[in-house]
Amino acid sequence: MYVGQSESLHYHLDIVVRFQKALKKSFPIVDLYTTVIPVYAGYWWSFSVGSKVYTPREISREVNIDTKFYSDEIHKNAFLPPNFYQKVLNGTFKY
Repeated sequence: MYVGQSESLHYHLDIVVRFQKALKKSFPIVDLYTTVIPVYAGYWWSFSVGSKVYTPREISREVNIDTKFYSDEIHKNAFLPPNFYQKVLNGTFKY
């Protein structure tokens, strides 16, 4: 599995899309998750995920660890909704 910062959805949407397309050349499973990072330009930052085995949206709990900030709900909501993700990839998403 690979995860890389892939820029701001506000200011560098074109780079995010190129990053996603490049990952698809090496990984059969590619997705995008986001978070707000106030000190980064654009605040809404993206992370591109590439995997050969695991589906990033699926929560796997091999070990049950009590965490302070991470939860199943946070995990699910970090990923863009599928219809929005498709608009980002095909270039039909506009601010």
